Amino acid sequence: MNDVLKRAGLHGKLVGHGLRKLFSTAAHSSWPYSGNNREKAIEMALAHVTGSSVETTYNRHDYMKERRQLAQWWADSLDRLAKPESGSVVPIKRARRAA
Repeated sequence: MNDVLKRAGLHGKLVGHGLRKLFSTAAHSSWPYSGNNREKAIEMALAHVTGSSVETTYNRHDYMKERRQLAQWWADSLDRLAKPESGSVVPIKRARRAA
């Protein structure tokens, strides 16, 4: 992942774990899916092992339906960020220092 980010011109600005943290935070806070397997789908998308060793041994469910929906939501979110609407960026000016 770090090599991909470097080739994208993001070397020194973003690392793989930072991208994973961004995705995890966005998914946990903003993904509108409300099904029973929401949290497990997010963790599986991050390739995190969840549960006890017994649970992971016997539960081979991969939550693909939910993960597809999550991936589409993420792609749509990135597309919206890449194409901001005109006038959506508000410049922030520095406050003047008191003399």
